[in-house]
Amino acid sequence: MRVGRPSVKLIVAHGETDKINKVGDTMVRMLLTLFLIFGASPSQGIEISEDGWQMGMISTEPGHIDIATDEVPLPDTPDYSLNLRMQVGGMNFGDFDNDGDLDLAVGCYHSQSYPPYDDWRDFMLVNNDGQLESTPSWWSTDEKSTTDIKWADFDTNGYLDLFVARGDFTFDLNAIYFGSSGGLADSPGWQATDITFSTGCAPCDHDNDGDIDMATSNQGVSPDPTRPVYIYENTGAGLNPTPAWQSADLAISGFVSWGDVNNDGWYELAVSKWVNYESCVYPNDQGTIGTTPSWTSGSTRSDKGIAFGDVDNDSFPELAIGATEPTWLFDNVSGQLGSTPIWQSNNAYHGCQDIAWGDIDGDGDPDLATVEFSNGHLRVYLNVAGTLESTPSWLYDGSGMGTALAFGDVNGDSLLDLAMGLSGQPCVLVFLNIGGSNRADEPEIPGVFSLAQNYPNPFNAVTKIDFEIKTASRVSLAILDLLGNKVDCLLDADLAAGAYSVNWDASDVASGTYFYRLTATGDSITRKMILAK
Repeated sequence: MRVGRPSVKLIVAHGETDKINKVGDTMVRMLLTLFLIFGASPSQGIEISEDGWQMGMISTEPGHIDIATDEVPLPDTPDYSLNLRMQVGGMNFGDFDNDGDLDLAVGCYHSQSYPPYDDWRDFMLVNNDGQLESTPSWWSTDEKSTTDIKWADFDTNGYLDLFVARGDFTFDLNAIYFGSSGGLADSPGWQATDITFSTGCAPCDHDNDGDIDMATSNQGVSPDPTRPVYIYENTGAGLNPTPAWQSADLAISGFVSWGDVNNDGWYELAVSKWVNYESCVYPNDQGTIGTTPSWTSGSTRSDKGIAFGDVDNDSFPELAIGATEPTWLFDNVSGQLGSTPIWQSNNAYHGCQDIAWGDIDGDGDPDLATVEFSNGHLRVYLNVAGTLESTPSWLYDGSGMGTALAFGDVNGDSLLDLAMGLSGQPCVLVFLNIGGSNRADEPEIPGVFSLAQNYPNPFNAVTKIDFEIKTASRVSLAILDLLGNKVDCLLDADLAAGAYSVNWDASDVASGTYFYRLTATGDSITRKMILAK
C-alpha cells in the first residue's frame, strides 16, 4: 500500500435552517472572513456544491494519490485531464454515435462560488477509437444549471438522448437533447413543465412497457425548500413533460436510484434525502410506484448519493447511501432491506456528493466508488467475496472539490475505467484500468474453463454462447453493457464438468456493443459481442 500526503481543505456544511438562498453574497463574505482567520488566502476561491448545501476551499496542492493498493487496478495519476475551469454537476458515459466507443457527457452547474464562474454550459467529450478528445467538440447552446445528466433512448430511434436535471434558484427546467443519425442536438427538444430544483435523475422502464421513464429527486429554495420526487412517464412517443407520478411526502432530496429489491422483475425507486428527512424506497407493484415509502433508513442525517448494487451476487441488490457522515450499506435478504446498516465507511472525514457501483477489479462482483465534495477525494472500496472493505482500497485527492463520478470502458479493453468530475480546474479526470483479475478476450483459463466467441456475431436478436468448465463449480454467465451494468443473467447454477451452450435472446434490448462474462471458481472471462438490429 502507498499512502500519500494529505492536503487541507476547509469545509462548511449546512442544515436546512442555514440554507443559503443559493448561497448569498453575505454568506460568501462571512466565509471569506472565516478562511482568513484560519490563514487561508481568499484567492484560493470558495466552491459551492450544485445543491447549495456544501462549501469548501480549493487546495493549493495539485491532485495526488493518497492510498493505492495492488488489488485496485487504477493508476496513481489520471490518464486524462480536462484543463477547463467548470463546475461539474453530473457525468455519464454513453455511445451517442453508435460507433462502439463510450463518449462522456458532462453537465455543469451555476453557483455563487468565488471567484465567479463565467461558463456553465453542458458539454461532451467524444471518444475516438478509445481516446477522449482533448477539448469538447459538443457544447449546449443554452446555459443553464445542470445538477445531473443521463443517457437514454427516450424516442426509441436507436440513438441515445441526453437528459439533464436542472435547478438553481432560477428553477431551470429539466430538458432533453435528442440524438439522431446526424448527431446530438445542441438545443433542447423537450422541457419539463414543473417548477422545481432537480438534484438527480435516473432512467428506468419501471412499468416494463418497452420505453424509458425518468425519475428525478428534487428540492426547493428557502423559504420553501421541499418538493416531491417526480417520475416522467414515457407514453411511447416520448416523455410527458408533466410528471405523471409524485411522492406523497415533501422533502429535500439528493439522488435517485432504481433497483429490483425483491427480484420480481419490477424496479423499486430509492431516494437519498437531506437532514430532517429519511432516505427511503418507494415500492413497485407491477408497474405502479407507491407514493409512500415501503422502507426508510431510520435516520435523518445528511444523505446525498444513493445506489443499488448486488454485493453478494444473490440477485437481491443491497443499497448504499452516501452522506456527510460515513457511507452506509443496507443488506438485502430475500427481498427485504435491513433496518440498520451492515457496513459503513471508515474515514477521517466524509462529504459524499455521489456514489456508483462498478466491477473495477473484474472479479465478478461490484465495488463501490464515492466522490467527496468536502475534500476532493475519489475513493474505491473493494468488494472481497461479498464484503466491502471499510477503508478505501484506493484514494485520489483532487485539487478541486469532488462533484461527480462515472464508470465506463473508455479504451475498449473490457475493463471499467473511472471518471471524476470536479468543481475547479481541471474539471474532468479519467483513470484507465490497468489490469485486474478480469481476462478480456482471452478464450480460456487453463485447467479452469474456456469461453468461445458468440455465434453469430454481429447478431440480430439471438446468439449462441458456448463454454466449457473443467471441474464442477458454481457458474454464472451475465450480459453487461458498456458501462458494466448487468443487462441479463443467462445462468447462475452449480454445474458439473463439461461443455455447455446458452442462447441469448436480445429481442427487447437496444442495438449496441455488449459483453458476456463467465465466472467460476473466483475467476472470470469477458468477451465482446455486437447486437445489430
